[in-house]
Amino acid sequence: MLHDDAHPPVALEELVGVIGASVGDEKAREVLLEAARGLGLDPRAMTRQEALALLESLAHTPGIIGVSSRFGRSRLLLKWARDNLRAFR
Repeated sequence: MLHDDAHPPVALEELVGVIGASVGDEKAREVLLEAARGLGLDPRAMTRQEALALLESLAHTPGIIGVSSRFGRSRLLLKWARDNLRAFR
């Protein structure tokens, strides 16, 4: 994991929550874990950039995994943007 003081680490379970509603948590966990290992990422603690790269790698997968990953990536970006705005209020 790259060091990122500005943001807390992203755990695999957060990504499971993002795509699990479409494919089921068990399948989401399995696919995400396999992809994280393939990219050499620590699934317990990723930077935001690593988490986005993981979803981006899955976005090219055909079918519901790819679609869920593309939407999941967008949802995470929006969530993090909202969190950043709240921090400045």
